[in-house]
Amino acid sequence: MWSVAHTHHHMVRMSVLAFLCTMWFLIGVQEPSLAAAEKQLDLNTATVKALQALPGIGQTLAKRIVDYRDAFGPFKSVEELRQVKGIGDRTLAKIRDLVTVRVVAHSSQHQP
Repeated sequence: MWSVAHTHHHMVRMSVLAFLCTMWFLIGVQEPSLAAAEKQLDLNTATVKALQALPGIGQTLAKRIVDYRDAFGPFKSVEELRQVKGIGDRTLAKIRDLVTVRVVAHSSQHQP
């Protein structure tokens, strides 16, 4: 027979395990595309510092991305990064899923 202390210890361990499993389910299970979209860096608003956090993007490439955006306007697609000097297929493959291009809304004023 198990002692009362052993039974209590076993019940506590099972309760903690059940709690952790519940928390994992509630926190960890999300729609993958939604979770990824929330964490993606928007190329049209990202700073040089934020871009440097991407794999394979140092200060020079980050500055080139921002300079390109300043010169040509907002990115229309992630693939447009290929136009930035120094970003080729390999670099783009590393960061493609980490960046996004959100639509930049322009306010237009209607003249009567």
